[in-house]
Amino acid sequence: MRARGGTVIIVAHRPSALAAVNRVLFMADGRVRAFGPKDEVLSALKRPAAAASARLPRVEGKERPPSERPVPLRVVADAEGALSEGARA
Repeated sequence: MRARGGTVIIVAHRPSALAAVNRVLFMADGRVRAFGPKDEVLSALKRPAAAASARLPRVEGKERPPSERPVPLRVVADAEGALSEGARA
C-alpha cells in the first residue's frame, strides 16, 4: 500500500500490531491523546504518568491533578507526511 501512496487504518489494542505503521493516533476516553510518528507516540505513552493517565476514568466535575494528565504531544503532518513548521508544542 505504501508504495502506491495508499492509506490503511488499523485499529489495535497491542503496540506489537503497529510494527509496519509510520504514524499512530492514540485515543482514550473518546479523545485523541497523541498523534504523530510511531516511535514518538509510543515512547511518550511509556512514561508512567502518560500511560496511567490515559487509562484513568474521568470523574464528573473533577479535574485530574497535573501528575495524572496526559503528556501533550502534537505533531501535525500534511498528506505526504511532512511536518508543518512549528508543529511541535
